[in-house]
Amino acid sequence: MSAVSGIVLAGGQGRRMGGADKGLQLLRGRPMIEWVLERLAPQVSEVMVNANQNLERYGKYGHRVVPDEIAGFAGPLAGLHAGLKAAGHPLVVT
Repeated sequence: MSAVSGIVLAGGQGRRMGGADKGLQLLRGRPMIEWVLERLAPQVSEVMVNANQNLERYGKYGHRVVPDEIAGFAGPLAGLHAGLKAAGHPLVVT
């Protein structure tokens, strides 16, 4: 079986949430990124977090943080683009 790269799309402006960083919002007492990483990491060979703000906070989870290469908060496809370019394996899951 081939190795798989995992991309967590944590970027975005959070316009519908008053500008809040969605990945860092608490869900049952923990940031949402923690729930996602807990489930994704055991299933893939590498994990990358796509984020465009709070890069240091996301980096503390021990995975590579990959910002968009397309400027201006171009949306989730820009995050997927950055993650696919950075992926170290031929198969990718988001």
